[in-house]
Amino acid sequence: MQNTKTVPKTKSQLKSSLGAKVSLSTEKLDINYKRTCNCPLSHINCLTPKEWVKGQVAIWELYYEKRDIRDKDIHPAVFPIALPKKCIELFTHKGELVLDPFVGIGTTLIAAKDLSRNAVCFDLNQKYIDFANERLK
Repeated sequence: MQNTKTVPKTKSQLKSSLGAKVSLSTEKLDINYKRTCNCPLSHINCLTPKEWVKGQVAIWELYYEKRDIRDKDIHPAVFPIALPKKCIELFTHKGELVLDPFVGIGTTLIAAKDLSRNAVCFDLNQKYIDFANERLK
């Protein structure tokens, strides 16, 4: 489904502070986008407004699952799957793309897969890429 959203586009022109001259004009700019899921329009990134607001608290309580890896010998920055899951739910729709530029052991990829999101990742260390691929199987 193709949609168009019209948002204001502001142009500004600034000159040096000695002879400061500012001119602002606003015109409409159309942005085309394609929905990737069938969630109701009242939802915010596939969450009800109530669920979305619940995720806006200052402190999140996260718990490890059995499949979480807590071994710091494998990677120095391990975290529970619940952390990327919460971020992915809050900021993406099903079918959208999640980019993980530091794949580590693949926790974000697993969270994206669990939530029906597409994911792309990369890492400088081939060992971590191989480990993440094994976890995804």
